[in-house]
Amino acid sequence: MRSIALVFIIALIIAISGIGALAADTRAPATTVKNVPIGTKKATKVTLGKSFRKAHESFAKKDIKSAVAEIRKDAEFIKSISERTIDASREPLMASSRDLETLADAIEKGTVTSAKDLEDAFSNASKALARHYSLKANESLANKDGKKLGKDLKATADYLEASFTWAGTKPDKGVDTVIKKVRGFAKEITNGKDLQSEETSKNIKNISAEIEKIIAKANKEAAKPTKTEPVKKT
Repeated sequence: MRSIALVFIIALIIAISGIGALAADTRAPATTVKNVPIGTKKATKVTLGKSFRKAHESFAKKDIKSAVAEIRKDAEFIKSISERTIDASREPLMASSRDLETLADAIEKGTVTSAKDLEDAFSNASKALARHYSLKANESLANKDGKKLGKDLKATADYLEASFTWAGTKPDKGVDTVIKKVRGFAKEITNGKDLQSEETSKNIKNISAEIEKIIAKANKEAAKPTKTEPVKKT
């Protein structure tokens, strides 16, 4: 009888261990870039803003492995956003993701030696993200989701400002005023301000217009033919 009880206890221990192992195997993995919800603080501040800076710092310290890893993580995250996007920001986001992947490959191969290449890529990515969140803001307004609208507007303002910072320039007075006003308004909306007002639509319209002007100007500059000096005959 005693031996039977002992066998039963051993069997029970094995069964419990098996259940534990199964639970460990089937448990959801730690949050990855693709699982971060769009529009959250983690998505806008940690996964991208902080990661851009970390990549830039690593590159400056010649820690190529870390810089490449960060940039590839950012490229994957932006790609994940584009895959869930159906508006006009989808293609620019996809292009930005590809550019970051290309940049990471070039850094790894040693063909990128200037931090300016990283800064340009991060500036372009920030512009694409600013456009994305400005469009999401319109969607949140239509859905009457005040908290989401506040987050979208803040992300729009943050990314638009970041695009200038990475480019090494400052927004003109008009753009700077719009950024500050939208960021302040985003805080009010998040804290419960009535979103069904003319002021809400005006803020979204104003910052969206500035983003489109900036992107149009950048595209125009990029389309300009590169001047080449004629080869002198000897």
